[in-house]
Amino acid sequence: MAVDMNKIGIRFSPLSERIVLARFGKDPNVALDTRDAMNDFLQVLVQFVGVGYERQFGGGDEQFVVSLRLAQERLKEVEIKPLDWRVFCGTSGNSDAQSPLGEYVVQNEDGIWKLYLPGQEDPTGSGYFTRDEAEAAGQADYEKKIRSVLLLPAHPSVNKGDS
Repeated sequence: MAVDMNKIGIRFSPLSERIVLARFGKDPNVALDTRDAMNDFLQVLVQFVGVGYERQFGGGDEQFVVSLRLAQERLKEVEIKPLDWRVFCGTSGNSDAQSPLGEYVVQNEDGIWKLYLPGQEDPTGSGYFTRDEAEAAGQADYEKKIRSVLLLPAHPSVNKGDS
């Protein structure tokens, strides 16, 4: 039995907030049956657009642009409060910064600036030429650790019904 493809369409269901594949009868506004097509639709959309690219479509007064990027890229946009470094030894210039992860410490050891990460007794890396470089490395470590535990919320309809 041949299926009339003109009677099958993809629709957004406001009731379930899902994208569905629907089969219609005589009335093009009343679906005879539906099935969830959210994941299929989104996978095809990613294939169509491509991550990191844009696609333009539409006509007349309705022009659209779709662009996709990885969620991890959105994490880079999250602003992390900078560490507040303070010099605790005026002679050596050693500094520290308190954080929710613990204390970051920068010390001058024989002309080389060493960075001590929270909870570690030994310095990280081989050292830095300036205190600013060591503090920047501490800030980078802090931001990396904070971003590693962040979750970005998706649009509510994307996760609805997924289990």
